[in-house]
Amino acid sequence: MFDSLRRVLALAKITMIDGIKRNAFIGMLLFALAGQLSGVFFFEFIPRDIGRMANDLTFSVSFLAGLLYILFHAVQVMASGSQNRTIHTFLARPISRTEYLLGNFIGLALLLLFLNLLMAGVGWFVLLDIKGNVFSAYFSYLSFTHYALSFLALYLIELTLLAVVVFFASVVRGSFPVVLLTLAYYFICTGQPVVRESVMQKFTDKPDGFLPVFFKVLSGIFPDFSRLDFKSMVIDKDDMFIASKHLPILGTFSLYVVVLLWFASIFFRKKDIL
Repeated sequence: MFDSLRRVLALAKITMIDGIKRNAFIGMLLFALAGQLSGVFFFEFIPRDIGRMANDLTFSVSFLAGLLYILFHAVQVMASGSQNRTIHTFLARPISRTEYLLGNFIGLALLLLFLNLLMAGVGWFVLLDIKGNVFSAYFSYLSFTHYALSFLALYLIELTLLAVVVFFASVVRGSFPVVLLTLAYYFICTGQPVVRESVMQKFTDKPDGFLPVFFKVLSGIFPDFSRLDFKSMVIDKDDMFIASKHLPILGTFSLYVVVLLWFASIFFRKKDIL
């Protein structure tokens, strides 16, 4: 067991270092940091709700950076291994397919964590700077605890999408199909709650019918990412973190990532990589 963990972590280290060295990752990182810093220069054009707008910009830019990282770096690592023959090089070593999959996932997740920590640090100082340069009526409240919690939730969303990439890469060939499937999955997850509410309003007279069960099953496959949207807590003192309400949400998404990786491992062990 310890030998297996050592091999997984060794591959994770290689994946992480390789990602840091890539020019595409460095360029994306600089672009994301420029987006974060733009709030310092443009907040004066916002007539009201400066705190909310600056907060939304911070998390929007951070999520966009994470999404670009997943779609254009993680997909290449996971889906192109059989095309550039790197997977054959690794599997020629005493490492199993499951260890290869988990090693790549952990390496990509650590690199994604580094990206989020950097974005969170820059974003926090940007918010502090904006708050210090406006009247309290425009930016009255800023919570570091809720800010850190919101970035944790954002990272969990990105980690879920990363696990989705790993799953699709273990099922289909090529990076382009994986990108399309991941985007489709993301759009279904974000649109499903709106569709559910719209449909359920039309059938309010039948609450115990087929539809509630159907949407529960659907939400188990396509989780509602809006449940991890905690950013309003950062600038609103009336919106507080409730452990009994929010911890089960964090636990459910964490379990979802584990289940996805388990299924991905099953499919990847049976996949023809030649």
